[in-house]
Amino acid sequence: MMLCNFPVFPTISLRAWPHRAKKCGTRCLKMENVPALATFTAHSTWTSDLQSIAHFEPMSFHPALAAPDTVVAKVNGTPITEAEMTYAEAEIGQELAGVPKENRRRVLVEYLTEAHLMATAAEKAKLDKGDDFADRMKYHKLRALRDAYFEKKIREAVTEKEAKAIYDEKVKSLPVQKEVRARHILVKTEEEAKKIAKEIKGGADFGKMAQKHSKDHGGQGGGDLGYFTRGQMVKEFEEAAFKLAKGKISDPVKTDFGWHLIKVEDKRDRKPPTFKEVESQIKASLVQSKLQTSVMEMRKSAKIEMVDADLKKAIEKEKAQRAAFEKAKKEAMEKAKAAAKKDGDKKADDKKSEDKKADDKKADDKKSDDKAAKDKK
Repeated sequence: MMLCNFPVFPTISLRAWPHRAKKCGTRCLKMENVPALATFTAHSTWTSDLQSIAHFEPMSFHPALAAPDTVVAKVNGTPITEAEMTYAEAEIGQELAGVPKENRRRVLVEYLTEAHLMATAAEKAKLDKGDDFADRMKYHKLRALRDAYFEKKIREAVTEKEAKAIYDEKVKSLPVQKEVRARHILVKTEEEAKKIAKEIKGGADFGKMAQKHSKDHGGQGGGDLGYFTRGQMVKEFEEAAFKLAKGKISDPVKTDFGWHLIKVEDKRDRKPPTFKEVESQIKASLVQSKLQTSVMEMRKSAKIEMVDADLKKAIEKEKAQRAAFEKAKKEAMEKAKAAAKKDGDKKADDKKSEDKKADDKKADDKKSDDKAAKDKK
């Protein structure tokens, strides 16, 4: 029932800050809190892989002041150090997001313990011999170099000062938005909605009626949709909700999903978030931007040859799709700009016409007043 709109931003945009999708039943999706940053990349899987790293915030659940060579545990006498913990965290940290914070460090040590045990077993079985292992080591060195570049030249290049500047420019100045908190009851027909409305007017509780009659799963929560701003709901629902006063219930409202009864629980102003609330999101966006810029510059100066015919064809197809997308986007923007100008010109002409009519009326009124005064004398 909700309007869910994921915009595509060219690099960084903080018009609305990172979205969180919230399910309100089988057909109800609402975007909460703040701006998702989406960019189109038609490059290698490496770029996509790096982008996922760019959005990964290290959990840092190891002691902040511990030296890299500090021993955490030993496996058959071989030490597990804080340095290893840091590298392992970068590798599997995202997978630990669902583990309780107090258990993450222990899970990480267990992961490294098993890694040491399996590595020792592999050496005893002489699995470190042969061309396939050499190729594997070569690849892991490649990844290690890539990761080192990312950490030192990309992630660490983003500063708090830079993030604060983006905040001051894009977020801090955002206008205060009106928010409404509402409940709703969704039914198939207008007759059903009117019957339920009559019962509520007779004293029935809105929330309990939503649990009993609403066709979406949100009814189980008494139809509570939480707070939302303009642009998050379908038009008919939004207009009705924002017109209602706090505590009031709407007449039946028709949308593509059925008939709704809406009760406004609260209205408030939503202010832009503080810098601390969005600092990590802004930094992640800056990291992504720097990553893309850096990789694009590298690609420009590199000689990249696709030898595999199928792969070459797929990349050419992707480039063509990207070009078509950019062309369509440009045409849409030009069309919207022209429409806005035409609308602006019409409004300006209408205002001139209205101003002229007002001036003519004033002149006529003045003549009438002057004549009346003259006749009176």
